[in-house]
Amino acid sequence: MEANKASIALYLCEHPILKEHNKGKRKKYIDFLAYYTNTAESRYLNSLLALYKKIIVGDETYEPVPTPVIRGLFKYRQVLYMDVWFINAFLDREKASALLTELQEKSKLAWIYKKKMQQLYERLYIQDSDVKFPKIERLIDMWHKNAQFFRQPIQKIAFTANMSAGKSTLVNALVGKKVNMSQSMACTAKLHYIYNKPFEDGFSAEDDNILNLDADYDTLMNDDKQNASNKIIVSAYFRLMSGTSIPLCLLDTPGVNSALDPTHKQITDEEIAAGDFDKLVYVINADGNIASDDEHIYMAQLAETIKELPIIFVVNKLDTFRIKEDNIAESLRKIKEDIEGLGFKNSLICPVSAYTGYLAKRAAFDDNLDEDEQDEFDTKRRLFKRDIYNLSKYYPREVTEQCKMLISSETDQERQKHLQLLCDCGILPLEYILTKRIEG
Repeated sequence: MEANKASIALYLCEHPILKEHNKGKRKKYIDFLAYYTNTAESRYLNSLLALYKKIIVGDETYEPVPTPVIRGLFKYRQVLYMDVWFINAFLDREKASALLTELQEKSKLAWIYKKKMQQLYERLYIQDSDVKFPKIERLIDMWHKNAQFFRQPIQKIAFTANMSAGKSTLVNALVGKKVNMSQSMACTAKLHYIYNKPFEDGFSAEDDNILNLDADYDTLMNDDKQNASNKIIVSAYFRLMSGTSIPLCLLDTPGVNSALDPTHKQITDEEIAAGDFDKLVYVINADGNIASDDEHIYMAQLAETIKELPIIFVVNKLDTFRIKEDNIAESLRKIKEDIEGLGFKNSLICPVSAYTGYLAKRAAFDDNLDEDEQDEFDTKRRLFKRDIYNLSKYYPREVTEQCKMLISSETDQERQKHLQLLCDCGILPLEYILTKRIEG
């Protein structure tokens, strides 16, 4: 899969043609796009054109006519040309220039409109034109936001853990959506590469044998048995409350202590040994025991494998502690001591409740929680109002100060409450650390 391209945010949900009631004109629009799109060039082009058919015509199997005419689409001409470039040459200025020449030569429009076509190209690709296009200015802004996003290098963060640590739940909490399975059992022997988009476009993409640019919940949650590779690639907008807009890839690896499938550990070991990531997050189940054989063996192995790269240790499920029986501060101190005893010096310990963060993110973005989720969310919200469960105080001071500034600047009271909960459960300060807004 062309991961970068699948992470391009689409403007389809705000497309002007969606206000067109004449379905014949919508089909003519697709006819024109298909004429200039060689779907045999790549899976991405084929999938993207299919999505355009699905959204604009309502049928992704629609077969365009071979010789389209632009007659009847005059008021859509600007966005039509923009779409030709967006689909075929968004990241390729040279190809876009060739398409411009072709469009001008084949167009029967007057000279003045061909000039406008040239000006639109310059506005999109050269950005030195001050010519305005009132009907599509919003889409042009989206285009430039996309382009700026992809000029930055991708930061890759790998996640590893034994089973039941809550690793996949943590990834879902950071994304703010359920993009992969999060069960207490071994979920999959696949590596999940989850890329973010520059803004919310209403679509999630998945490449799991079949490339689907509009993957629904069932598609995301179920592995395709026909996928012979050990990789699944997902693209979605990350709901990062810290406001980060850099390209990110979260790599969710299989749990390493599956007794049923030893390939889980093999796949993870090989990926971590390769070292193709910028940060490594090790998730520890606070409900478990770091001194267990499985935990000790794997951490000792990592200490030997990872020589230079610092590891961020995320201690999860601290919300399950009972204060009369457990002591959060003492538990974190002991975990740090054990970690350093294994050879990890200057280790960063980040306490979280991943599931609380996942629910809080969804609530902050007005996702409908089901009855059980709402009950759990209400319980977590009451729990984290108690200072003794405030996990943010165990983070570096500069991180917590950033969180406080963000919360105090929020004017919407309900959203401010969600931010406070995300801070208290550790997800917000962890965001700052992982996205390099604050160096750990």
